[in-house]
Amino acid sequence: MKKSLIAVLVVALVVILVAPFGLSFVADKRFIGLLDKLSESGMLDYTVLRTERGWFSTEMDVVMEISGDLAEAYSNSRVQAGKPVAANPGVMLKNRLYHGPVAIASFADMGASFSPVVSRVNTLVFVDEVDGDKANELLPIDIETLFKLAGGGQSKLSMENWTGDIADGEAQLQWDGISGQLVFNNGYTRTAIDLSAPLLSINAEDGAVKIENMAFETDTYVGSHELELGDASATISKVSIQASGDKGKKSVTIDGMSMEAGSTASGESSELVNSTVTMKIDGFNIEGVKYGPAVMSLDLNNLDAASIAKIQKQLKELQKTDMPEEQLSMMAASTMFSVLPDLLKKAPELIIRDISLESPFGKLNVVGSIRVDASNELAMANPFLLVEAIIADLNLNMPESLLVELQKLEVRKELEAESLEHTPEMIEEMAKSRVTMKMSPLVAQGMLVFADSEYTMNVTFESGKLVLNGQEIPVAALMSGMQGGQ
Repeated sequence: MKKSLIAVLVVALVVILVAPFGLSFVADKRFIGLLDKLSESGMLDYTVLRTERGWFSTEMDVVMEISGDLAEAYSNSRVQAGKPVAANPGVMLKNRLYHGPVAIASFADMGASFSPVVSRVNTLVFVDEVDGDKANELLPIDIETLFKLAGGGQSKLSMENWTGDIADGEAQLQWDGISGQLVFNNGYTRTAIDLSAPLLSINAEDGAVKIENMAFETDTYVGSHELELGDASATISKVSIQASGDKGKKSVTIDGMSMEAGSTASGESSELVNSTVTMKIDGFNIEGVKYGPAVMSLDLNNLDAASIAKIQKQLKELQKTDMPEEQLSMMAASTMFSVLPDLLKKAPELIIRDISLESPFGKLNVVGSIRVDASNELAMANPFLLVEAIIADLNLNMPESLLVELQKLEVRKELEAESLEHTPEMIEEMAKSRVTMKMSPLVAQGMLVFADSEYTMNVTFESGKLVLNGQEIPVAALMSGMQGGQ
């Protein structure tokens, strides 16, 4: 019995001592796989500069750079700020991969326990750009990644609070940190992201901006035709903006901003993609007047999954080229046009469930739908006749008093810019006159109907026939009139 126990202990000791070096190669592969997943968007790219393998841990230096449109936007912002443009803006990730199978879990929710893992990775983040004395500066960011032996894992990120001067000392920034995690399965076919930041505040002599309680969540998976499906949401509890000038302080507050989006597959072979998008603002206050809630809710159903995958693939290939922006746009449009018949063959539809703005002056509202009649074989076979397969219905309601109130903001701004004396009655009269001047021609042309102090519009389109507010409008005559007015 004693000899058996000793044998077991020897085998266990050998596994503990030998396994870490063998798992180091698996750890490398898992970590590179995670970097590949992060770079799939086309906005990030990475290069492994150094790998130094040890028995119980491996050191790996990686440069993570922003690329594509994100890099171009960052470079433009530096040019506008009068700063040198970095050739490859990004950060240096210095990683230490502690090999399994035995590692002490460092995540708070797992406790101080031993867990069977491939690797536990600690990442330090350094500035890696030409920016004066900030190059190679250690950033206050902590990243811990755990790769489970059974597959999958998670990364936890936290950033410390930071307060200091920005814009060459002309403004002060307060950043109350950020925390979050990325959870992934084996093969990265399903991922979930959860990020939160309690406060971002910028104060300057001419104004201030405060953004409170930001949160971002996703739960996505690789579905039909390798398309990424799932849910995403973003919320901000409050945004406060103050501007100071010769006429005193002005403020705008926005409460309860949220965005939710989701995509699912349907059909016998999951050949259809259905998406929803809802954006909402609980309320916003402009110069003492409260508006809201404001809502935009859209559904996009019955899109052909294979066609979407084809478009995404071709657009990614185009983004990798160095062709000029104008040529790139033309190629992208050509791609869309060539795939359009297949994209529409499943009778897709856009449903405008609700676009609205409530206010003390009435409610602006838009509802409607646009769908494709895939049973119209002649139209579906010819891209130039696709308009014959479109069926649309749109309804718009706009209170006159709301339009006047919004116009008053513009009138007041103009008068104050010219330092002209004005009274509330004068602003009211000017605003109402401008609304009448802008809307009357549209009413006269039959584009809008004005009744009971409200502007309305009803548009239907079917079988190539356009009906506007009950009157049929010849499409050919409309197109001719639009071309003549150009």
